[in-house]
Amino acid sequence: MKHTEFNETYFNEADKTLRKHGFWRQNSHYIKQNETEFFIIYKNTKRNLFLGFTFVFCHTFMKNLDGEYPDKIMIPQISPFVFNPTELQYLIKNKKGINDYEYDYEKITGITDHNTIPLEFDNLTKEQALEHIRPILDIAIDDGLNFLKALKPEFTLYQLKEFGKDLWIEQHWISDIEKHISEINNDFI
Repeated sequence: MKHTEFNETYFNEADKTLRKHGFWRQNSHYIKQNETEFFIIYKNTKRNLFLGFTFVFCHTFMKNLDGEYPDKIMIPQISPFVFNPTELQYLIKNKKGINDYEYDYEKITGITDHNTIPLEFDNLTKEQALEHIRPILDIAIDDGLNFLKALKPEFTLYQLKEFGKDLWIEQHWISDIEKHISEINNDFI
């Protein structure tokens, strides 16, 4: 199997599985959006012997590095919630679930830089490729959608204030979240 054949197998399986749950595809990535949050499944697109996926969650009201609201996928480093699939699965299955999460921006950049596993494409059959792909898609559906449903602005604000390191991007996120919460509260008055 060539890298392009693996990609074709992945996209066919992902389209079949994820679109039923409201995801759409942009380039090599899949996106699910609810009212104020995104869930993005990033696929490593390097043409090498590695397979990598990163799950990214962000709020639609948090501006990107250009000071604009996201209308498409953003790079993982500008989101406070970035996981490899097994890390997210462990977090969600834990007794405390999402409440056991502790934000760490340095860990996020490490995940996006090193989240690949070696694959020997030449000897891979379609069935073997699906054995790598299906568990990742299952985690996205089972655990990723649960995280997306549980993700609230107040939780993100707490994480950034409690565990942040006063980075420039964190301060902008806090400001965006506080503005959003204030606007919601004013709507109820």
